[in-house]
Amino acid sequence: MNAPQGSPGYTGMLRLIGFAFDKRYEGGIEGHLDVREDHVNRAGTVHGGVYATMLDAVCSGAGMYCPHPGRMRVAVTLSLTVNYAGACSAGRIFAKGWVTKQGKSVYYSAGEIRDEDDNLLAHAVGTFKYVMNSGGPEGIPNPRENG
Repeated sequence: MNAPQGSPGYTGMLRLIGFAFDKRYEGGIEGHLDVREDHVNRAGTVHGGVYATMLDAVCSGAGMYCPHPGRMRVAVTLSLTVNYAGACSAGRIFAKGWVTKQGKSVYYSAGEIRDEDDNLLAHAVGTFKYVMNSGGPEGIPNPRENG
C-alpha cells in the first residue's frame, strides 16, 4: 500500500511488518496492520515490539505532516514510553497518533492502538526532534520526489 501524499515514507521496518498509513492530517496520523503469524509471540498474541514500532511510527509521524507537495519534515525519537493494555492474536489493528504540544524544534505526541472491537491494546507518549532544519511548516525538499 502506498503512503498518502505528505506522509512519512512507507519504508524499512514499517514495510517489513506490513504497517500502512491510512490518513494523514495536520497534527495527526492513522494507520493499520493486518496481524500475521509472524507478529505473534510464544503466547500467541501480538508481540510488544510490534506495538512499540507502530506507536513510534504514529507518534513521530503525527508531527511530520507537510502540506506542500515534494517537501517533507523529518524527526527523530528522543523518548517513547509505551504502556500495554490488552492482547490481540488476529485481525486488523489500528494505530493513531496526535501532537500534544508543538515547539520549533521539538514536539510531543501521544498514540494508541486499538483492535477491531475498539479495545485499547497499547498507548504511548513521546518526544521528538526535527532534524535537517525541517521543522518549519514548509519542510525541506523530499529527495525521493525531487530526483
